[in-house]
Amino acid sequence: MSTRYIKRDNVRILGLAKNASQALKQVSIHNNNWELHNENPDEYGKNAVEEFVNHYDENVVVYFPIRDEIERAKSELLEYISKHLLIRSNDDVNSITEQDVELFLHKDFTYHPRFEYFKNPTMKIFLEEILPNDDWNGCKVKFFDLKKLTPHLTEFLGYSDTEVPYYNVGHNTAVKKIILKYLTDKMWGMRKFKILTKEWSSYYGYISQPFWNGIKKSKYWLEL
Repeated sequence: MSTRYIKRDNVRILGLAKNASQALKQVSIHNNNWELHNENPDEYGKNAVEEFVNHYDENVVVYFPIRDEIERAKSELLEYISKHLLIRSNDDVNSITEQDVELFLHKDFTYHPRFEYFKNPTMKIFLEEILPNDDWNGCKVKFFDLKKLTPHLTEFLGYSDTEVPYYNVGHNTAVKKIILKYLTDKMWGMRKFKILTKEWSSYYGYISQPFWNGIKKSKYWLEL
């Protein structure tokens, strides 16, 4: 599952694919004070998320970590390249070279990221009911920088018994290191809007980036 919630007392934390989902799963495994729910309407029913989160309860606070969607897109891209290079090499990591990465990322290569922040139950309620409604009396939603998930958020909440791991199983670490030898920060800076499709780049420039810049100036942003 990619969309996960954990809860404790009146606190809810939301995790998405390439955005804390695996880390929150680990929190629930290693700390019995946290309950976990994976979004899966087919298995748990269409109202299961609401029954777990209680968006309409004014005492509930949903904490929603985010990062620049360019960073999230790069993370997704690294996983995509890793999987394909491993397939081509029959899972022989030692045979993968920088030249393989260069050939994969040829000048006409493009990638359209799949993940964004708007397709989840909390964001739907936030956009439709919370943001335009000054008289909203349900849950509070607080967005914050993903990098502050640990230890800043748990310290802010006063949960000294909780540590959120830096947990990433999205791609083979050894393959990632090979990819990043070629796709350096400088290379990424020069090629990112050529690699990422025009459609996604337009979404990022006209929707994602302005939206989150606005949220960071609003009462919905939590500075940790």
